[in-house]
Amino acid sequence: MKLAMLCGGHSSERPISFKSARSIVEALGKGFPLLLIDSGRSEVFTDFEAQMQKEPLPPSPSLVKGLLSHLENNGIEKVCIMLHGGEGEDGHIQALLDLCRLPYTGSGMGASFLGMDKGLSKMVMKYYQVPTPPWTILTKSKPLPSSPPLPLPLIVKPVHEGSTVGLTKTETGEQWEKALHEAFKADDSILIEQFIPGRELTLTVDETGAWPPVEIRPKKGLYDYESKYSKGMSQYICPAEIAPPLLDRMNRDALLLYEKMGLKGVVRFDIRLDDEKYFFLEVNTLPGMTSLSLVPMSFKAGGLSYRDLIERIFHG
Repeated sequence: MKLAMLCGGHSSERPISFKSARSIVEALGKGFPLLLIDSGRSEVFTDFEAQMQKEPLPPSPSLVKGLLSHLENNGIEKVCIMLHGGEGEDGHIQALLDLCRLPYTGSGMGASFLGMDKGLSKMVMKYYQVPTPPWTILTKSKPLPSSPPLPLPLIVKPVHEGSTVGLTKTETGEQWEKALHEAFKADDSILIEQFIPGRELTLTVDETGAWPPVEIRPKKGLYDYESKYSKGMSQYICPAEIAPPLLDRMNRDALLLYEKMGLKGVVRFDIRLDDEKYFFLEVNTLPGMTSLSLVPMSFKAGGLSYRDLIERIFHG
């Protein structure tokens, strides 16, 4: 089967996408036939260092035409989507490939859109009675409150971004305006969410079930962009120490959301655990696959090597 991997893209997570793709290529080895395409420029490439220095081109019909030409001219039979954020994770790329009847990895268009929209995801959680922190949505088009709409402390983050881009923790009224400014730089809609004290967890799920949870202990206290992608900024415990009855309930809710949201492939749920109460925050439909990423860590603890994980993503 002729495979292509889409990476790069237009979102603020473009550098992370390249890192994920590079880790995959290095794990598979040079002999593995894989066409690399930077969807942000519609370019086929082999040199990651050189490609990472390039800025994405403005979206246009010609850019889409170029991307489709690469897929058609190379006889691609399946696409591995390794884009993070933006059009790669919100259903746009998936819809384009659906129109071309080209199989691809991960969730479909509808589930990708649902997973990328944090507000819609939380509505699904609430509907199916999966615990999630209280929240509200603010938009640029409507008057903004001069003071926080929920009790402090709060998490303020863009509705349609990942990798904690634009995320801040607001503990005082004086920080409110700055938090709004940071989040609105990344999106026109932002989510205001009650901060849950306790432990930071992630739970990886695929078609076979839930995999060992990971506990994250960021040195700065908040698991932000720097804590995610800088070596030594966070400590990871996998499998996380969670009482079996509690973990069973958490796994059950994760699998329920996986089914009801129509998710496919490997996804990762972000969770807060306060004593015996857990709260689902969001889902990542195209989680990172770098050397520091949480999904490979979870699969390794479950007995699956990184290469086997990649093979599963490609051919599962």
